[in-house]
Amino acid sequence: MGSYSTQGILLKHQPYREADRLVTVFTKEFGRLTMIARGSRKVLSKLAGNLQPFTVADLTVVRGRTFDIITAAEVVAQFRVSSWKLPALYLAGRFSDIVCNATKDRQRDVRVYELVLEVFAALSVPAVSVGRLHAIAWYGVWRLLTYLGYGPHMHACTACKRGLEEGRILFSYQRGGLVCGQCHAERGTGRMVSANTIKLIRFVCRHTLPALLKVRAASTTRNECTVVTSEYCNYTLERDCKLLSVLRVR
Repeated sequence: MGSYSTQGILLKHQPYREADRLVTVFTKEFGRLTMIARGSRKVLSKLAGNLQPFTVADLTVVRGRTFDIITAAEVVAQFRVSSWKLPALYLAGRFSDIVCNATKDRQRDVRVYELVLEVFAALSVPAVSVGRLHAIAWYGVWRLLTYLGYGPHMHACTACKRGLEEGRILFSYQRGGLVCGQCHAERGTGRMVSANTIKLIRFVCRHTLPALLKVRAASTTRNECTVVTSEYCNYTLERDCKLLSVLRVR
């Protein structure tokens, strides 16, 4: 059968059969993996405590027919979930689901691995403000979609390819970017966006998370950016990523 060792970020787990769990891990070497942790739902299981979400662990794995099997796990780093406020915890869970749904099994991408670490670390700061939560959500989702080939086209009309002028601009989810006022008939599914929101999304896609966390956006711009981020993610992944409910935007 063969065995191997790898280090991964625990994204989520779910019950499997009577006493097992299915554990979803994102690894640097192999990408996303879904494996069985046998007996990990038992009270005295040695695996259970080392296979909690938002944990980085060294794993020893045996290859199986349907799922590989985790035989040993040792925690390398653990984000302080117990100290997180509920919105931060919920956002970490939603982002984990987005990563699981957006990536394919055994598709290696070191950038995604490092992005997940960065997002979890940013959420681990004791005082997480509303503005910080929004910024982390923007950064995580736009970076992830860009790495997977769905980055937004923000500097020219995606319909006519001409430069954008002041006026009514639409973010087209179908086209994956902006549509100018003259091409709205070809807009597809999308949302009208303000100039400030366009600038903010451009900034998110170009700059680091520490730089983004220093930006102070008006609440209207912040909420509009979050709505566009969520709706484009929903459209791309063809499912509700539930960001708006976590960030309390209506």
